[in-house]
Amino acid sequence: MKLLFSVLAALTVCAAGAIELNGKKEHIALNWKNTMPYPVFTVSFKVRMAKKDMVLPASVKNRGRILFHLNARGKQNSGLQNIRIFFNVPTHAAAGYAGIQANGRSYSGKEEKIRYNVYWRAENSQVPTDEFVTVTLVYADGRMDAYLNQQNHAVLHKLMVHTIAHAAPEYQMSFGGMGGRYTVPCAITDIAIFDRALSAEDAKHLATGTPPQKITGLLAYYPLEKNGTPAVASPQIKLKVVK
Repeated sequence: MKLLFSVLAALTVCAAGAIELNGKKEHIALNWKNTMPYPVFTVSFKVRMAKKDMVLPASVKNRGRILFHLNARGKQNSGLQNIRIFFNVPTHAAAGYAGIQANGRSYSGKEEKIRYNVYWRAENSQVPTDEFVTVTLVYADGRMDAYLNQQNHAVLHKLMVHTIAHAAPEYQMSFGGMGGRYTVPCAITDIAIFDRALSAEDAKHLATGTPPQKITGLLAYYPLEKNGTPAVASPQIKLKVVK
């Protein structure tokens, strides 16, 4: 495992610029009004967190920190409800892990939890810190792939795949965490939204510096070098940096 993350670190491409978030209420909000009949999309971004910030104060009771949160908006009787990428420190820093979870609603209206325990670990059992790593989340009708740089960690664990009925008319995303959970200071850059499920080869290209514009299916791309101005814009996608 130590060797694996040494290789990943060597392949990580550091971003030229980023939006720094303080780990409190600061976050990046993105709204996407879409016309997809079924939820098939890819969200990719680069994130950097300091190792010192991964140790939580003893006074903090809720030890889950949301790094990315997607919520379905608008009325729908069935379909994808939400996705979250979180870091969790259940007892102390050495027990840190990361995970991805999705919730969907079945045709009958009964909520079905689609839980993916996707763990990645670095030295000292910590998530990768003090470097930019590329997170690529691929979602296609109930199945998720979760790439950390070039490695798809979703395939390392048992997947529970459910058929999700319809895409919501709008998805609201938050990068950097928000709400009642304890979040962590981080830097976010290179947010890209695609209207298709990217392949492992596509994820490799993103992780090794290929511009998102060279990958088919790109809807919007935000380098976030200084502000929220997109390099590739979409009338259906709006991004706001909340400071």
